[in-house]
Amino acid sequence: MPAIGFTGRLVAAVLAGVVLTAAGTVWLWTLEQRRLVGDAVAGHVGFVLYELKGDLEARLNLGLALADLPLVDPLLLQARGEYPDIRSIAVADDTGVIVFATDAVELGERMAEPVPAGPALATGRSGDELTYGLGLTTAFETHAGAVVARLPAAVVDRRVQDYALTLALGGGAVTGGVALLALVATVALARPTRLAAETLADSLAPDTGPAPTTADPLGLPVSAFGAAVGQRTATLDAAGREVARLDEMA
Repeated sequence: MPAIGFTGRLVAAVLAGVVLTAAGTVWLWTLEQRRLVGDAVAGHVGFVLYELKGDLEARLNLGLALADLPLVDPLLLQARGEYPDIRSIAVADDTGVIVFATDAVELGERMAEPVPAGPALATGRSGDELTYGLGLTTAFETHAGAVVARLPAAVVDRRVQDYALTLALGGGAVTGGVALLALVATVALARPTRLAAETLADSLAPDTGPAPTTADPLGLPVSAFGAAVGQRTATLDAAGREVARLDEMA
């Protein structure tokens, strides 16, 4: 297998740098897109839950217990219809037990992670499911429960994957163009350097016999250059010894 020359190694290094830079850029932009998509989904779901929270707290202020509130199921179905990606909406009491839900299977279950009191939207992910929750409070600022929406994680993952694929295809085309330009520029810049080194080696080479043919790892005439310099050095040393000998004889 022939050794790769200096120009070939330089071209390979430039191409590797271009490809790695493009891959890193796609990865960073994909992470940023995931954050943006996640924020957008949380904003939509949060808007739905805040409206539902206001309706439920208005009824709690009438003095009824959360489990005894009337017409909660129609409210949940209406809220779920406002954002079709929502899989289910549930209302849990202050102990974490679900008392209302659009999915009847969830009734009576206890939430794995209770939603803390306060106006902040709580978010979480478990497997292939995203959860968003808001705490419910009474007029006396006591924690009464929580309202929780569940979405499939594919809502975010699918949009990010589509973006990453589009970005990769576009980035591949741009990377190919940049790599081609870098290849041409590298070859053009490396050629004069190589020719100059070869010319210098030829000018220093001795007149007797061809230059050594030892393979050079970088593809440059390093061996010939070294042999030529060695020959000239030997000639200068011999001349110096001759001068010294003549001085002694004088």
